[in-house]
Amino acid sequence: MVMIHSLKKGFVNWRNGLETFTAHVGKVDSIHNKARKHALAFKNQNIVRAIGLIGTVLKNMNEMRENGWVEIFDEAKAFCAKRNIIVPNIEDTIPIRDRSRGRGAKLVSYYHHFHHNIFIVVTDQILVELNNRFAERSTHLLRCIACLDPKNSFSNFDQDKLLELANICFRLL
Repeated sequence: MVMIHSLKKGFVNWRNGLETFTAHVGKVDSIHNKARKHALAFKNQNIVRAIGLIGTVLKNMNEMRENGWVEIFDEAKAFCAKRNIIVPNIEDTIPIRDRSRGRGAKLVSYYHHFHHNIFIVVTDQILVELNNRFAERSTHLLRCIACLDPKNSFSNFDQDKLLELANICFRLL
């Protein structure tokens, strides 16, 4: 009996759903309303800017892979020193993982282990993931499509991009 009563009350509330929703969630200063406005603003961001950010992230990751080791290693040493964690001598050797520690075990320096086996491998995995998610071909297509964005009176219109888009579509036929 309680369930039927709550269903009837729920139906009445559902019938007046807009008012009920506004009363609970849609107040001007409510967190839900602020989140909704933020989501709408995010939704309307320019796709060209988003694709540019992807390109910037890929470029920065490549730069970090090539030239970022020293800075990251220095930050790690500072972190360890601040917390009294012993940092091994980078020139000392350790046996390669997954090998016998007995005779014949191959040795590598800590530098080789941390730089090549961890830093480079992790950076490459991140780059591969980014390239898989945002393939160059897909981002190129989105850049071409973005020239048709009617926002700001077609401010992103680019005749060359439109011709490239036409060529891409022609090749697909």
